[in-house]
Amino acid sequence: MVADNETLVERIRGGYSVSENMQLLYENNLPLIKRIIRLYTAYEPMEDLLQEAFFGLWTAVQRYESSKEVQFMTYAQYWILSAVRRYIRKCGSEPYPAKVDPLQQSRRTDKAKLWAGTMSRGDCFFYWHT
Repeated sequence: MVADNETLVERIRGGYSVSENMQLLYENNLPLIKRIIRLYTAYEPMEDLLQEAFFGLWTAVQRYESSKEVQFMTYAQYWILSAVRRYIRKCGSEPYPAKVDPLQQSRRTDKAKLWAGTMSRGDCFFYWHT
């Protein structure tokens, strides 16, 4: 039986089979977690980022308030990204300032190339919408 995220969070916070429910929560959302961290795999190995994402998921479980009527993974996305970005900054492999997201950086670069005439509009559309 696959439980929904909110039920698993309540079980974890209630102390019921914490490690098993946390592992189940992680495995149920692994495709989404991989999608969240995929931009950062250029800077650190996927395995390290997945481990940091697990720590971010744990933080989200601890801080989640079901009374706010927000889906858990919508809330957890922030904490997963925070943990991954913090890890990349700590490792020193981050080639951009802490406040700039890699996707935003690539959009700025593409926009500059478009204005300089070295990139076509179709290329920019492709990068901006992937």
